Amino acid sequence: MPRLNIPATKINLIRIKDELKLAVDGHELLEQKRQVLIMEVRKLINSLRAERSEMEQLLREAYAKLAQATWENGAEQVALAGLATSQAIDISLRERSVMGIILPVVDATEAELRPSYSLSGTTSSLDEAARAFHGALQHIARLAELENAALRLATELMKTQRRVNALKNFFIPQYHETVKFLQETLEERERDSLFALKRLKSKADLPA
Repeated sequence: MPRLNIPATKINLIRIKDELKLAVDGHELLEQKRQVLIMEVRKLINSLRAERSEMEQLLREAYAKLAQATWENGAEQVALAGLATSQAIDISLRERSVMGIILPVVDATEAELRPSYSLSGTTSSLDEAARAFHGALQHIARLAELENAALRLATELMKTQRRVNALKNFFIPQYHETVKFLQETLEERERDSLFALKRLKSKADLPA
């Protein structure tokens, strides 16, 4: 690992030791953050899979009912009924924070399903299809929340992993090598200086 190209002075040694300590402390903090993010991403993925599975099942049932309603009432009547149905869910957004990462929280409140189409001109299968899609809406909102949160956390996890790797594999070893070089160079200079002083003292002690 190449060291930093700086002069071997005591001031530089003190500075590099301080920066090395900061890098080591930073690595430990980032590693802790990485572990928390991994756990959060895993939890989100498990929730995401369960929510997607349930939503897909609900949508399969809803589309089956829609196909039955279309067969019994005709495509045009079903389309008109869909246009006449009022909003069935109220959605609001708020935020939560995980390790400083802002994640969206989708609050989906089911409103009363109020079909405005004529009940006399349609069969019960149309009502069943409307209720089935209405029941799937909250799961769709929850799935959108989980997917967005998982993407944000996964992106932050990758950034954190790159920083951890950079500190562990490059910066910290480089600073270790630099500290080692500075210490060895300064110690060698001290030995040379001490040896020179001893020689001078020996010469001074010699009889004239």
